[in-house]
Amino acid sequence: MRHRLTVGPANHSRILAAISAIIAVMAFAVLAYAVKAGTPLRYDDEQQYVEIAQNIVDGKGFRLDGELSAYRPPAWPLVIAAFLWLGLPTSLLALIPAVALISAAVVAAMLGVRLARTPWGALAGVAMLSYPLNIYTAVTMYPQALATLLLMTLWWLALSLSQEPADGARRSRVQYMALGLAAALLALSVPTLAFTGVAVLAWTLCVVRGDRIRAVAFAGSALAVPVAAWTIRNLVTLGAPIPLSSSSGLNLLIGNNATATGSSGTSVNIDEPLRAAAAMSEVDADRHFQDTALAWITQHPLDALTLYAAKVANYFSPYNEPVTATANSGAQRIVAYLSCAVLLVLLASRLLLRRRLPLDATERLMLWLFLLNALVMAVFFTRTRFRQPLDSILLVEAVLGLILLVAAIRTARRGST
Repeated sequence: MRHRLTVGPANHSRILAAISAIIAVMAFAVLAYAVKAGTPLRYDDEQQYVEIAQNIVDGKGFRLDGELSAYRPPAWPLVIAAFLWLGLPTSLLALIPAVALISAAVVAAMLGVRLARTPWGALAGVAMLSYPLNIYTAVTMYPQALATLLLMTLWWLALSLSQEPADGARRSRVQYMALGLAAALLALSVPTLAFTGVAVLAWTLCVVRGDRIRAVAFAGSALAVPVAAWTIRNLVTLGAPIPLSSSSGLNLLIGNNATATGSSGTSVNIDEPLRAAAAMSEVDADRHFQDTALAWITQHPLDALTLYAAKVANYFSPYNEPVTATANSGAQRIVAYLSCAVLLVLLASRLLLRRRLPLDATERLMLWLFLLNALVMAVFFTRTRFRQPLDSILLVEAVLGLILLVAAIRTARRGST
């Protein structure tokens, strides 16, 4: 049985126009909120990204605290630097993640229409701009909004490429290259999402039967070139072939030490390793942190395994207390739990009513990736902010669930009259 929200061409256009207008109004509100709430920068991470970007614009190179660095992955600082170079005032930098989120909402709306086979699927764009965690990241200088855009783009490209071209036409090399580039930029924005980008790329290469050589050539080269360029830069300037970031050792230690818990985040006591690394180079410090973390794991295997399980569980938490406490954290917690409850109900509707609208292969892929990322991210430490780009997968599915639920209710009412 199919869902019953199919519409004629005239209604199709009217529904799309109405939802597009809603998205436009919400986009304007997000931009206005970004201008109001985006400054001053509240977190060290934000300040570091902007510092690196300003150094790039000033011709000093990719530097942090005056030194050449690979501590932060390059994609997000380069995006910020591009806008600074174009003359965007620092007081308006929060417009960058806001625009990234709005762009992600547009892609999500396109995905929703295509997957739902009805213009009502465009409500996925509304969901993207309504989700509290999305709004939070859209007004901070974190790379999560960019990662959200890249993830939605990867999904769209995987969906497009997985379908057989009409009339025997060949798949677009531009789409292949865009797929590889999006996967590379995702890894170079948020390294913990590298697994996701590579997985989507690998899955797509597997399903394009008869065109695999072209797919590997174009998508593979688009993936390899940016990562190779960054790795070579780090080899030349830092003396080590760092493919993504030199903060992986520290992140591993933050998530694997005697004071860590499943939800502790960065609120841990690692003063001794930090003191020992104070006089080291960035590369040596990263190795020291990694060795310290691995030593603790091997010496305390049961504790490490228990901690890992707790971090996996925390991955699914609707809310984590910010490191920098805010006055309205109680309200934030309530909103987070309520939005999570609504999301889960609609996601359950999507899965329970899947016979009305079978899951597309890319939907199954993305849902599995959402789950598998719990195991990947828990190697380091998990936070709701780190998971936020992946929540967009659930938002799209939740809108499909809403469409199916409304269709089922309408069908039941017709049957009872």
